[in-house]
Amino acid sequence: MLPKEYDIGDAFRWDLGAVGLFEVILETRQTYTDVYRVAYRALQNSRWLTNFVVQLKLYHDASLAEVTAYLTPQGTMQLFSEPAPNKLPYWEKWQMNHLVCDALLCCLNHQGT
Repeated sequence: MLPKEYDIGDAFRWDLGAVGLFEVILETRQTYTDVYRVAYRALQNSRWLTNFVVQLKLYHDASLAEVTAYLTPQGTMQLFSEPAPNKLPYWEKWQMNHLVCDALLCCLNHQGT
């Protein structure tokens, strides 16, 4: 959770050098939850990690976060709770949560370099 002095629209950016750019934007703030847009933009083509944009919800009372939506190749945010013909199965949602966690750890580790 961000300190209260941060406002909706505030962004945090990490320049990961030749790897890419990582950005976290505060979209909404409520009493018990914050919603963020998390985006990674690669600066070079990689078959291992492509650009992604997800919506991340932080639950203050439970001290946890989860990916609640992802940006589809068509450019729309697909909520995991909405039915869709090609909806991602649960294990792919787990992988997206893991990806965001790894990306944030990478950003924190990169600060010291």
